[in-house]
Amino acid sequence: RLKMQTTKDFYEAAKAAVGCRSDYAFAKLYGLTRSAVSQYANGKSTFDDERAELIAEILKIEPGYVMACARAERTKSEKSRSTWARVAKILAASTQTGRTKAETTKAPASHNNHSICIMSNQLRNLFKPRQHLAFA
Repeated sequence: RLKMQTTKDFYEAAKAAVGCRSDYAFAKLYGLTRSAVSQYANGKSTFDDERAELIAEILKIEPGYVMACARAERTKSEKSRSTWARVAKILAASTQTGRTKAETTKAPASHNNHSICIMSNQLRNLFKPRQHLAFA
């Protein structure tokens, strides 16, 4: 079962991926404020879309997955959190093909298009109106 990753999880992984030993070094490297980075490191803040894209680029993962995890983390509604968690799970599953990271980055365009097609079908099914609801 896939554990929802948090901003703190993603941040720590990105910091390690670029070899930064301190929050200050990471902030300086990417033009972020020390305050913002400290908030990520302490789990007190979540990524906005632009930061999610940056982190995904660093980690070489699907940006939508990072965005969906951040949205799930910051939403106040349990129903919305559940929806964003399902979206994140679909995005994670659609990009995991059992190939190594190096193979994934060199994937042919047809593979990427196929993954996008699968993901789009899964998202369409996720947001399809429920058939069991009857309206009088």
